[in-house]
Amino acid sequence: RSIAEPALRKARPVRSGRVFKLCGARTLQKGWRAATTQAKRTMKAKKPGRAQRIADQIARDLAKLIPLEVRDPRVGLVTITGCEITPDYAHAKVYFTVLGSDPAASAEGLNAAAGMLRNHLFRELRIHTVPTLHFTVDESVMKGFEMDALIKKAIAQTEATEALADEPKKAE
Repeated sequence: RSIAEPALRKARPVRSGRVFKLCGARTLQKGWRAATTQAKRTMKAKKPGRAQRIADQIARDLAKLIPLEVRDPRVGLVTITGCEITPDYAHAKVYFTVLGSDPAASAEGLNAAAGMLRNHLFRELRIHTVPTLHFTVDESVMKGFEMDALIKKAIAQTEATEALADEPKKAE
């Protein structure tokens, strides 16, 4: 008989409120399985889309805060285009576009002001963890302009090709 054997016999689930706790050292006991199953039933399911709602709220609040609070001359006219947040709400990647200034310099200025903006967000939002902000330039807008230019170019080439194909038919 080992020293731990008496403790193994005493292991039993104890009800505390609505959650079961295990008293003792044995974890594979029948009562432990029943206790964890009961605890799983009483836990609330996570609200679907909560992270996205929080990310949208952060983007809206930052869109209001940046023109009012950021005094850095590197930051021009900034438009917040989106926000992605990690599941544990520790980090948020904020996407932006800028007019009238260099995007890289604006990113440096915004990342320098990220702590101050996070402090203002902490006052506005009523959540336990306000994420650390990481500002990145939104490349999707530039890619959209490039795609639009390519589509216009393809349409112009198609119209030119159709016009050349129609000319011999008109000559006859």
